This record gives sequence, structure tokens and C-alpha cells, in this order.
Amino acid sequence: MQNNSDWNLLVGLLAWQNGLVTPAELQKSIEQWSESQDLTIGELMVASGAIDDKDLQLLLPLVDAYVLKNANDPTLSLERIGAQLSGAAVSMLSTLKKSVQNEAISKSLDLTTLASYADRSNATSASEATFSARHKALRSGELERFRILRPHAKGGLGEVYVASDDSLNRKVAIKEIQEQFSDNVESRERFILEAEVTGGLEHPGIVPVYALGQYDDGRPYYAMRFIQGDSLKEAITEFHSEVVNDESSKRLRLRELLGRFVDVCQSISYAHSRGVLHRDLKPGNIMLGTYGETLVVDWGLARLTHGEQDNGGGDDSVTNEPIHPASGSGMAPTMMGNAIGTPSYMPPEQAAGDIEQIGPASDVYSLGATLYHILTGQPPFVAKSVVKILERTTCGDFPPPRTISPSIPKQLEAICLKAMELRPDDRYSTPTGLAQDIERFLADEPVDAFHDPWYARLRRWTRKHQTLAVATASCIVLAVLGLATFSTIVGQKNSQLVKLNDDLDGKNAQLAGLIVDEKAARTQAESNEQLAKRQSELALSTLASVITDLQFELANLRGSATLRQRILETSLSKLNEVSTTFVQQASVDYETANALLEMGAAVQQTVAPSDTQGEASESAIATAATFLNRAYEITTNLSEQYPNDPQVYGLYSRACYLTGQLFAQQGIYPQAIERYRQGLPDSGGEDWLSQYNTRLSRLHAGIGSAQLSLGNLSEALASYKTSLNLVEQGLENQTAFPSDKIQTLGSIAIVLSRQGDVPGATGRLEEAVELARAMATESPNDPFTKMTLASTLNLLADIYKDVGDDGRSMLALSEALAAYRQLHGDTPDDVDAAIGLAATLDRMGYNHYRNGRAEDAIPLHEEALAIWKQLQKQSPEATNIRSAIAESLMQIGDSLAQIGDVEGTRARYQALLDTYQPLSEDVPDDADVQRGLATAYERIAMLHEYEGELDLAESEYRKMLAIKQKLFDASPNDLLAMHELAITHRHIGDVLELKMKPDAALVAFEQERDLSRSLIAIDPDKPAHWIQLVSALSSVGDSHVVMRNFDRALDAYSEATNTCRKMIENKLAIGQARGELESLEESLFAAENGELATGPMAAILNESRERQSKLLLVRAIIATRSGDGQTMIESAQQLQSLPEPTPEELYNAGAFSALICQRVAELDDDERAKFATSAISLIDQAIESGLDSPSQIQFDNDLIYLWDMPEFSALVEKASKLDN
Repeated sequence: MQNNSDWNLLVGLLAWQNGLVTPAELQKSIEQWSESQDLTIGELMVASGAIDDKDLQLLLPLVDAYVLKNANDPTLSLERIGAQLSGAAVSMLSTLKKSVQNEAISKSLDLTTLASYADRSNATSASEATFSARHKALRSGELERFRILRPHAKGGLGEVYVASDDSLNRKVAIKEIQEQFSDNVESRERFILEAEVTGGLEHPGIVPVYALGQYDDGRPYYAMRFIQGDSLKEAITEFHSEVVNDESSKRLRLRELLGRFVDVCQSISYAHSRGVLHRDLKPGNIMLGTYGETLVVDWGLARLTHGEQDNGGGDDSVTNEPIHPASGSGMAPTMMGNAIGTPSYMPPEQAAGDIEQIGPASDVYSLGATLYHILTGQPPFVAKSVVKILERTTCGDFPPPRTISPSIPKQLEAICLKAMELRPDDRYSTPTGLAQDIERFLADEPVDAFHDPWYARLRRWTRKHQTLAVATASCIVLAVLGLATFSTIVGQKNSQLVKLNDDLDGKNAQLAGLIVDEKAARTQAESNEQLAKRQSELALSTLASVITDLQFELANLRGSATLRQRILETSLSKLNEVSTTFVQQASVDYETANALLEMGAAVQQTVAPSDTQGEASESAIATAATFLNRAYEITTNLSEQYPNDPQVYGLYSRACYLTGQLFAQQGIYPQAIERYRQGLPDSGGEDWLSQYNTRLSRLHAGIGSAQLSLGNLSEALASYKTSLNLVEQGLENQTAFPSDKIQTLGSIAIVLSRQGDVPGATGRLEEAVELARAMATESPNDPFTKMTLASTLNLLADIYKDVGDDGRSMLALSEALAAYRQLHGDTPDDVDAAIGLAATLDRMGYNHYRNGRAEDAIPLHEEALAIWKQLQKQSPEATNIRSAIAESLMQIGDSLAQIGDVEGTRARYQALLDTYQPLSEDVPDDADVQRGLATAYERIAMLHEYEGELDLAESEYRKMLAIKQKLFDASPNDLLAMHELAITHRHIGDVLELKMKPDAALVAFEQERDLSRSLIAIDPDKPAHWIQLVSALSSVGDSHVVMRNFDRALDAYSEATNTCRKMIENKLAIGQARGELESLEESLFAAENGELATGPMAAILNESRERQSKLLLVRAIIATRSGDGQTMIESAQQLQSLPEPTPEELYNAGAFSALICQRVAELDDDERAKFATSAISLIDQAIESGLDSPSQIQFDNDLIYLWDMPEFSALVEKASKLDN
């Protein structure tokens, strides 16, 4: 049988189908076999090294079994496998057939290609006759609507036939479970789940299902759209096999494939929003229609996450209701420890069979592997056995794309590597985030995954930031986070203020009368102590009643700044007199303690949560402390006397809670924790304790809040989880409210987010949002429920934004904005609604800015600013209102910078500074305000830097440094303060580099380096700290290179290299670490060859052609940064003289010629014009020679001297057309 040509060809095709050989290896083996049949195809594949003997021994029984299953007929078997071949495979075999002289082999090849043609109505093979008879016998019921035409393809579990839908006169595909799996329960469940999942996912990028049914013998089938076209796998093979001389056509084709890839990401994002994971994404499961359709198929390994679905980005009309299959199945059957899917595209957690770790990030990995195949033409993992592939997958052992094809843009490689990070948390959190980075690349925008290499950083020394907009983006996050720190700011409803003020005057009169009564009581007490005591108690009780009325009003208008200010000004002195005169005389009884608690709580409530440092606020806290501390003493005595009395416990626990809040308001968190804990019962066995579930939950939440403020995240999370359990118990016995659970879920989400558990934080907030939506639906006219929903949506939007999922962030913000607009429209004087509306407008504006849509951001920030200013009229001294105004001004300035309005930017930044300077003087101990002032200095400095005013830029950065140093000295172990100080030293070092002061710049970069080392020592698991250290070490090395301290430069670069290797070893941002390693190769070359590069030119010209180019580049860069004009000219001329220069070398020569025009003062006008003309010519040659991403020349500040030249404008237009 092994000499039979059909059997031999079958061996080769099955080897190809099972991934043992590549198409090229198969083609070579068939060509050799057609010339001489001395060896079989299997033996030829072994001889060529395509497979080994072990692979062949595994393959031959598979071939025998396949032939046996097809009536023991190799010809029938070959025809059957031919029906499954892709278009690209058929094309290769058809081409091969033309060169084959052997008639038997030619006929065998003919069988495979004929079986794959779209219309085989005239074919009369035995296999088709058998197939037609079987389906004629099986047709019944719904299947009578469909008329089977021919076989189409076969996979691992199902097989597909082309059919006619006679009811609508169209072609469809019928997929049925293969006969050998029809009696297997798990296989049948998986097949039905595939049909139900595919049918439930209604999206343009997912093939639609028309019907689900079963044959008379019980085997299931389903009808779906028949896709005319090839898979992405064939398109990739065609793309990489094409010989194209026109590089622009090649780039255009790549852009088309990347566009299709973005479509796939959006489809998978939609599936995630419905709670579905694909788990088998690969090019072969992506179909490309002939009219632009891109469809994801084969959902046979899908897993349903139900309530844990990851809401993918989409428009408002998309429902995110999870899919619930009618069959009740939740996932394709999988056992822990078993790997399912396609090994070459499988994420590490799936390859390890770790079911618990499989989530949305797993599909992101497979998308990254698919992108890898697009870029390189091969899967990321290729080995002779599946076991080896799985071993490599679990440890991330695959070659970076550019090692396979150096022409791949570095940005695309970085995107691919980030998507394929070993740890799920280091990948893009959603397919949308991956798609957005691809879209940024296609739009010639900076991508999030790519860090500029040393080469670009060192050569483009005049632009540390590509544009001012990009420069400012790195800092705005802190400003926006400031908006999220407060939920209520002082203010009130104007329509109610007059009435409340009148009521307040009346209550003040009552207070004055009470004081008179109390003084009289004291006089009478001299003759009758007992009567005085009773009167004192009566006075306190009456006073508590007055305070309770006032407290009720405040509860309804918690954001009322004017009311609070009036209370503090007119009533506080009277309350102080009462507290100092009578509180200590109060008797130890329940009523007195309760009255003291009511008064203390009411005074405490007049202090805005985020404004505790003003003189009036401090006085209010002191007065509240007098009442509450006495109440705590009384209730402590009572609880000792009556340890099992429920009412006494309730009073005591409330006293502990309120006094704990006092400590927290003053920042004394350890004492706050201790006081909260005192309020917890010694044991939980008492039946009556259940009525205090809400109180207990708030005590635990207080502990969590204090632990969070101390940075103890694990302890905070444990306390919040206990609080949540108590709230849920309270909901069951109706002693708690849904709003309590929403608040606790939000607190847990904040902790999880800070711990880096973004999926966990997202899940908690999504649960909170659903609860809030239910509350709003149940009480549509209740402002509180709307406010709760909107504020929770804002928290969720912040989480989405922080992970780069702008699509879902905008959806959440849109819903929150709609709620706030309605609230503000219904009650325009409601301060809380106004605050929420303004904060949401600023959030949404920032999201637009972040995605390069400044023109959409500016109107939103302007609207927010107008609201903040209106609120300030009601509360002129409110700290947080003034901070909010400053932050809106900053965001408007940043957006104006993005669109190039320098004067508008300058005006807004100056207004920002003018707002923060007096505010910082009013509250000098407020760290957030001081950070705001530092940010204002930073923005002014960046603007000066952008305009080349380097002395002024340095001066403003030094002011920023003074503030950051002070904050760091106050909290030397605070990670945020440490990070901010390191960034400030980076700014100063950058400016000093531009001022050609490498020695001073070195000092700044060394400060950044030392702080980065400290950050890693405290928090070694955060990749950002490691990346910052690598950046600092690279800059230290750069400064030493310019100063010609090449040995020290080599030390810095070597440490940076070792740091990158530790990152890879510890699995921290592996993709970025690999990218930095690639950049550091250039740096190490500069350090190792610095003496040669800066020595005599003759020594350089004696080197090899490749080394000449690198040495001249190093020489030119060092000369430029040290101001050596003559060496700049000499180096540029030598770069131009290189034989057969590459596009990059031509561009470098042109860029340095442009820099000579700008930086060498000794040139006269004629010489400067000559260099400018030369620069234009060289850049044009670089573009014509295939310069990568040529349109980016318009953003290169090295070419700033050329910008106003018509010839340069023409070059930009030409480059943009090539890129598009």
C-alpha cells in the first residue's frame, strides 16, 4: 500500500493537517517524490528533517485508521480529505500538479483539488453517492427546509455541508456532529452548546444561526450562514508568500489585515459582554468574506461566565444580558489539568489546564497569537510535538516577532508582546484595549504598549515629549483622581435656604433661652443640687430635640455649604458654651447619653467630609468631641453594668462608631481602628445582635477605611468583606438597605483596584451598578436612588479608564451623565446634583482628550467650569470647589494644547496657577492642594519647554521640586510621594540635557534612579517601578556618554540590562522588558565604542560598513548634545556619503542636516539654506526608499527648521498618502 500514490499523498496531507510539517516542507517532499518513488513521502519528510522517525511512527497508524474508516480505500480517503482543504491549500496543490510528470501522482493531486471546488454537481465519486443516499434517508421535519448539496469541510467534532434553504432560495451551511461522536454525551453537549452560543451572539462579526434540530437518528445539526471566502489563515499565507516589489502595496495589504483583526477584537469584546469566552481563537477560525465581512466561527470550546462577564465596549443599544443556553450547559466540558484548544495559539493558563485562571485575558492572549501570525507568517509556537508546544507556551518561550522579520514595526511588535504577556494581569485587560492600540498605530498615533527606544530618545534630544499634548497626558491622571476623592461638597438649594435660615434663627433663640435656663439652674443648684441636676438633664434633652430637628434638615441637604457655614458662625459658640458648662455634669443614664450622641452627631455632620482643616471646621470637630467623648464615657459605664442589654449595646456601639469617626476625621487612624473595634461584640451568639447588623457592618467598614488610609490593603479588604457579609445578612432580615451594599461594594472595588486586581474590582462595581439600577427602577422618582446609580457608574468608569478600556468607560459615563442631567434639570438648585454633573462632565472630557479628541473635550470642560464657578458663588471659601475649578482649567488647557492653541493653553495654565497659589496659602497642610500647585508649576514649565524657553522651564520645575520634596519628607515611605518626586527629577534632568548641561542632568537622573530603586524595594511586584528604573539608568548612561565617561555609561546600561532580565525572570511586563533590551543593545554599543566614535574620523572609516553607520550616528548624537557644531557637520556629511544607504540612514543624515541649520550659530544664510535643501533631498530619498511610517516626519522636532518650507509641506503630503 505504501507505493500507492493516493496513500502517499494522504500521508503528506495528514502530516500537514496535524501541524507536523509546513506547507513549504510538504511541497518540497511532494516535488522530490514525484521525481523518484524510491522513498515514500513519509521517508522523504524524515530525510529532509521536516519530521523525525518518532513522528513518522505516530503518523502511519493515523493514516491507516483514516483509510480504514473510509471503506479501506485510499482513493476515497484522499477525496474525503480533499473536501476539507482550504482555498490556499488547493491553490498550492493545483500549481504543484502542473509541474508533475508522473501520471499516477497527477491523478492523486487531481482528486484533492476536485474535491474542494465549490460546485461538484457533476461529480460521480463513490463517496458522494454514499453521502447523498444517507442524507436523503435522514431528512425529516425542519430539515426538509434544507436540501444538502455537497460536503464542504470537516473539523475535530463536526462536519459542514453546503445546502439550499428552499424556503428562502439561498445557500446555507449545515453543521452536524460527526458520526463517530454522535453517541458520546459530552461531545453532543459541546456541539449543542456551540450552536446555542453562536445563535445567541447577534453581532455582524459572528456567523448567524438559522435553525437548530436533529435527524431521525437523534444526531443534532444546525443551519447557519454559508460564508463565501477564505479564512484569515489562508489570507496570511497568501500575504507572506506574495513576492511584491512595491512596498506601499505590501503595507496597504498589511493595513487591511490589521483592519480585519480589529474587527475580530470587537466581535470578541461583544462576546465577553454577553459572558462568553471563545477559548479557541486562531486564524483558521476567522473567516474573511469576499465583501469585507470578518466573522469569528467555531464556538465549540466556548465557556459561559454568566455573572462574571466582562462588559466589552459597544454602543448604548447593545444589551449586555448574559447568554443562558436552553440546554442548561455552562461550558464545553473541561477537566482541571487538561488543556483544550489549539496549542500554538493557547494562553499559558489554558495550556496548563488551570481553569480558574481562564478569563477574558485568555482570549486576549489568543488574539495576540493571531496578530503574531499576521506579522510573521507563522504561529508563535512551532515544534515537532504538541507536548513541546505546551511546554514552551507555559513559560512564554517564543521568538519576538522582529527576530523572525526585522521589518515588522516596533510598535506592532510591542502590541503583540503585551497581548501575549505570560501573566493575564500584564496583558490588555480587554480585546477593546488591544483593538484601540492597533487603531492608534494605523492612525500614526503613539501606542500605549511601545516605549521609544534609546536610539530615538538620544537622537531626538530636542523633544523629550513628541507634542505638548503627549507631554501633559502623563500628569493629568493625578488631577482627574482628585475629582474622584469627594462625593459631596458644601452648597445648598437656594429655594430652601431662606426658610432654613429663618428656622435657624428660631432655633438659635431657643438655644439662647436654654443657656439662660441652664445658668439659672446652676444658681438654684447651690441650694438644691438634686433639682439642678434634673433641670440640667431636662435642658440637655430639650437641646438634643432642637439638634435632632437641625440634623434632619442637614440629612436632606448634606451638600449645603451655606447652611453649614451659617451654623458654624451663629450656633457653634452657643453649643460650645453648653458643652463646656453642662456636659460633665450629665448623669450616667441612657437618655442623657442618647442626647449627647444626637448633639455630637449633628455638630459632626456640619463638617464636610473632605474639608476638615478650616478654623470653623476644627472648632466644630472639637465641640463634637466634647459631646461624643462624654457619651462614650457614659455608655462605657452602662455597658459594664448591663453587658447583655440590647439597647445599651446599641448606644455603646454607636458611641464607638462616632468617636472612631472623630479620630478618622483628624487623621488619627490607629486610634480610630481601636475605637471601632471596641464597638464590636465580644461574641456573636446573642439572638438580638442580628438587629444591629447594619451598625456592625459600619464598624467594620470604618476599620476598613482607616486601614486603607494607612495603606494596609489586605487588612482593609478583610474588614470590608466582613462588612459586606453583615450587610447581606441585614438585607435578609430587613435591617439594612441596598444602598449599604452598594457603598460597601464600592469600597471593596477601590481596595482591589489598588491591589492590582482590576477584574475583581470591575466585578464588584458592576454588581453595585446592577443593584443601583434596580433601586432606580423600583423608585424612578427618588433623587437618592438616581444619585446612587450615577455616583457608582462614575466609580466604574474610573476603573475602566485606568485599565485603558475607554469604550466601556464612556458608556458608564454616558449613563451617569444622563442621570445627573435629569437630576439637575428637575432640581437646578440641588448642590449634590450640580456637583455630580460637573465632575462627570470633567471625567468624560478627559476620556475624549485621552483618545485624541480634544475638540470634543473642551465644551464638556467649559460646561463643568461654569457649574463649579456658580457653586463657588454660594461657597467662596470652599477648598474643594476651588480645587475643582483649578482642575477644570488644567484640563481645558491640556485640550487646547492638543489642538495646537498655544495662547489659549497659556491663558488657562496661568489661570490654573492663579487659582492654586492663594488656595495653597489658605490650606498649607492640605497635601492634595499642594500637589495641585505643583501640577500648575509643571504645566507652566512644560509650556516654556515647548517654546524653547529653557531657563524659565527649569525655574518652574524647581518650584515643583520644592513642593514634591516637602511632601516626600513628610511621608518618606509613601509610594505616591516617592514616585512623584522621581518624576520631578526626570523633568529637571530633561531640561538640563536640552541646556547642554550633562553634569547637572546626571545629578537629577541619579536622584530618579535612587528613588526608583527604593520604590522597587518597597513594592517589588509593580512593573511600573521597574520600567522607571530602567528609564532612569538609561538616562544616567546617556549623560555619561555625552560627558565621554564611557566606562560609567557601560555600568549604567549593564544595570539596566540586568534589570530587564530580572523583569523577564519575575514575569513582570515581559513584552516591555524585551523591548527595552532591544533598545539597550544600541546604548551598550555607544558605551563600548564611545572612544572610537569620538576619536579621529579615519579610525571610523577603517571599520566595516555596518559599524561605520553606527559609529557615525553615535558621533553625531554626542556632538549635537554637546554643542560641537563642526563635528555635527562632519558627521552629517559622512552619513550622506555611506554607500547604498538604508532608508533609516538617509533619514538620519537629513535630520542632522536640519539640526545643523537650527543649532550651529556660525553658519551664514547661504550655508544654512544649503543644509536645509540637502535635508529635504535626503528625507525625500528616505521616503522613496521605503522609510517606515513616513508620515511621522511632520511630528519630528528635529526637523523644526524645515517646517515653514513649502518643500517640506509637500514631503508631508507625499508621506501621508503613502501611509494611507
